[in-house]
Amino acid sequence: MRKQIVLPDNTRVRLKRAELSDIDQILKLYDIVYSSKYTLPEATQKEAAAEKIASDDCRWYICVKKNQVIGSVIFRIDEANRLGKVYAAAVHLASPAHGGPLQGQPSHVAAAANDAGFRVGADR
Repeated sequence: MRKQIVLPDNTRVRLKRAELSDIDQILKLYDIVYSSKYTLPEATQKEAAAEKIASDDCRWYICVKKNQVIGSVIFRIDEANRLGKVYAAAVHLASPAHGGPLQGQPSHVAAAANDAGFRVGADR
């Protein structure tokens, strides 16, 4: 799943499923946004991130701007009970490396993933 979205400030970003090749940039995003204080293994350790990305009960979406990961959110899915949990949202709001200020919130990443057709099994 890949979709271009427009944030409230008209910034265009690409929303896509996280892939193994994105892990280094994803971990860097969490490190920057949370000042190296984020405690979830999937957001701080390569092996844990790879496991979540490959997991059938997880949908990990990222937003990419100019080939840089600027947003991330994880959906944990319990298909048997038709339940889901959204967690680990991170959005890098401003950085020269990311092209300057970005007006947005983690909720925009989650909302865009939802609007793109997120539902149990939608893109597997």
